[in-house]
Amino acid sequence: MINYFVLKTDVLTVFKEVFEIAGIAIIFYGGVRSILAYIIATCKGKSVVERFWQFRTELGQSIISGLELLVAADVISTLMSVTYDKLGIIFILIILRTLLSYVLMHEVKTVKKTEKSFPKNL
Repeated sequence: MINYFVLKTDVLTVFKEVFEIAGIAIIFYGGVRSILAYIIATCKGKSVVERFWQFRTELGQSIISGLELLVAADVISTLMSVTYDKLGIIFILIILRTLLSYVLMHEVKTVKKTEKSFPKNL
């Protein structure tokens, strides 16, 4: 007979690692994509302001997405072995990552709203 708790821990470990790898991959991919978009925008002759805010917007969106997956991995990690020490640390990490996601999302929305008013001749 298969031990249920061992199987549950193994499955949760795999899910946690998949979420962590996916979160890191999304952040990395977004960073590379943002840099390439910046280089392409430079070659097309876009203004410094446009390039800068496009870079920040794209990078911010990928960081937000990656952080969401990392928070999910932290929650799964908490389910695997609950102790008060780990629970406190995970709680603090989740709060910090959620606040960071909120601030980044707010900034991305603000940039998208005001993007049309940026000067084009810098």
